[in-house]
Amino acid sequence: MEFIKGLGILLLVVATAFAPLFGLYYIIKNLVGLFDRSVYGRKVDLKYAEIILSSKFAYYQKLDSWGKARFMRRLHRFIENKDFIGSGGIILTDEMIVLISACAIQLTFGLKEYKLNHFSKIFVYPKAFYSKVSKQYHKGETNLAGAIVLSWSHFLEGYSKPNDKINLGLHEMAHALRFDKFKSDEYDRFFNRYYDKWQVVAKGEFQKTREGDTFFREYGGTNVNEFFAVCVESYFEAPAEFKRLHPGIYAHMRILLNQDPLEDFNNFSASRNNYRKVHNPDFEPEGKMIYKTRFGSKNILSLLFAAGVWIFMLVSNINNGISGDQVFFGIILLVAGYYITENAFSRISFYANGIHVKSLVPSLFKRYTKFSYEEVICVEFEQHSFDETNDQIIIVYLDNGKIRKRTFIDDFSRDEILQFADFLVARKVAVKLNALAKYSRPLTPRY
Repeated sequence: MEFIKGLGILLLVVATAFAPLFGLYYIIKNLVGLFDRSVYGRKVDLKYAEIILSSKFAYYQKLDSWGKARFMRRLHRFIENKDFIGSGGIILTDEMIVLISACAIQLTFGLKEYKLNHFSKIFVYPKAFYSKVSKQYHKGETNLAGAIVLSWSHFLEGYSKPNDKINLGLHEMAHALRFDKFKSDEYDRFFNRYYDKWQVVAKGEFQKTREGDTFFREYGGTNVNEFFAVCVESYFEAPAEFKRLHPGIYAHMRILLNQDPLEDFNNFSASRNNYRKVHNPDFEPEGKMIYKTRFGSKNILSLLFAAGVWIFMLVSNINNGISGDQVFFGIILLVAGYYITENAFSRISFYANGIHVKSLVPSLFKRYTKFSYEEVICVEFEQHSFDETNDQIIIVYLDNGKIRKRTFIDDFSRDEILQFADFLVARKVAVKLNALAKYSRPLTPRY
């Protein structure tokens, strides 16, 4: 018991010592951000920007007063966060900066993080430019070095022809949004997580685009990143046709970006999470059970550990009486024991149309126990122990507009995981396999 008390005191001391350091870190981080913006941030008169947008940017014109105020705040911060550089002899004007920045705000208007922080430089050329990397002429380019490069003439053409599904600005900003997570700490986490779901839903159409003769322009078949950028162009420039021909991809794009171009009467619904609230409380799994997790040695050991700690505390309290610190550590162990038991002894059953989670102990939290595959974003298999078996399955799902995840303990063989992955992907659920080469146990029956 003295050991447990000492460990608890040590944890409190460490937490107390490091809390001010974390606070200092975030203060310095914010100050550095302000310093950076003062170095290369460009000031644009907001009244002038509003005049430009009101006359030349259709997306802004459709917003109400609340939406326009939100748009202008974001525009101001985006401009301050970027270094706009005129290249190829072009004279950069405030109008160019406003319209290019407005393009980025249009794409990210429904997202929490919108500044595309990694991309600190935006180069503007008068027309198509020669790339030293590809040795070819380009209309636009977005690279991981942190630069977005645009041809101004082609940028303007993208907005002058609003229905042709070609928009250079939206295309390159879509790349920047997708790549932002690789280098920045302040990328939009919902977008990043839900992109896995969108990608698996759109996979079939991407393959068709590679073969030609689809709603999306041929360039989208180059690779998955180009396909996403092309989908963004079509989403904003031909939303009605997009929705009619590909309702599934459209619905998940709406969740991904948290806005709908067809709802231009309500700020494109960008201020709400209605699209992300997909849970059906009346859902019931149906059909044959495909897979069911089992209780193995790790589950038993977890339960024995939790039970052992409690028996030890009970005996100690009976012999020595109950003190205040013992009550405190008892509460901590109670929470830990509950968490271990719930995760170790929750059985997951996979049916043809969804998932059912049954736990040995009642849930203290209002969490879903039945999921349709529509709301399951991803299922991850991870090697968590030191041996060569998988012992964690993580379900990532949509819960009332937010992304949640639940972790369970189980063992899967290599063959089981491969079969299971095919089953889930066929139901438009993303699958992440970690250390798959280490799964070497033979296949064993699940049901």
